[in-house]
Amino acid sequence: MGEGDYAVHFSEFETPEASAAPYCFVFDSLADAAEFSEAEVALRPKLRCRIYDHHGLGNPPVREVKGREFHDKTDISPTFRRWGGGILFVGGALLFCADWIVGFRWLWPSMVGSRMILPGAVLVITELFVQLHERSKRRQAAEAGR
Repeated sequence: MGEGDYAVHFSEFETPEASAAPYCFVFDSLADAAEFSEAEVALRPKLRCRIYDHHGLGNPPVREVKGREFHDKTDISPTFRRWGGGILFVGGALLFCADWIVGFRWLWPSMVGSRMILPGAVLVITELFVQLHERSKRRQAAEAGR
């Protein structure tokens, strides 16, 4: 790729026959790459196209186009952050409190509980910030649309 070229990389192909197809396309301009990405995502809603400049994969993508049905398999789902985090946090707090009630004679509930509380809190707080960020983006979009 030369300077000024843009490569479109696909997240995955839907059919096994497509595995022989190229995994990226190179374009002379960002507008052409974006137009191609939009067309591909319109055809396959489960697809994500990332557009990179001439520096390649060493830098973050210049643009990313996601289909309506695209779900990143590497992300932790919001459902897991809510339920898993809540169960870890509440369960850890209950174990810790149970050992506190008996004067820390058992020790194992407080040990296990203290190790459950922190990851649970991190998951729940992360989900809280994600929700607040999404709400802020929706509010800004609504204000920009007025």
